[in-house]
Amino acid sequence: MERVEFELKEALARQEPPRDFTARLMREVRAKPQPRSGQWRWVAAGAMAASLGLGLFVYSERQALAAQRAEADLVLSLQTAGVKISQARDAVLRPRELQP
Repeated sequence: MERVEFELKEALARQEPPRDFTARLMREVRAKPQPRSGQWRWVAAGAMAASLGLGLFVYSERQALAAQRAEADLVLSLQTAGVKISQARDAVLRPRELQP
């Protein structure tokens, strides 16, 4: 482990930069074209449109799930009411002597 540590310290030791380092770096920075703000506007607009679309999709899915739950509740209520109505009809139509 000592050899690896020594090589690492040697590789990462502080070194003085070459004399023309700053001048070369500044030349490269100036030579690179700066990103235009118009490009970022399209990226931002696309991101906003995508997030709006995703939000609308999630909202519509939630609404669809709520509608399905409401439909299931309605069907269950109608079935229960149908059973109760059938029981009431049977009680009314049953002969008097069989009634308790």
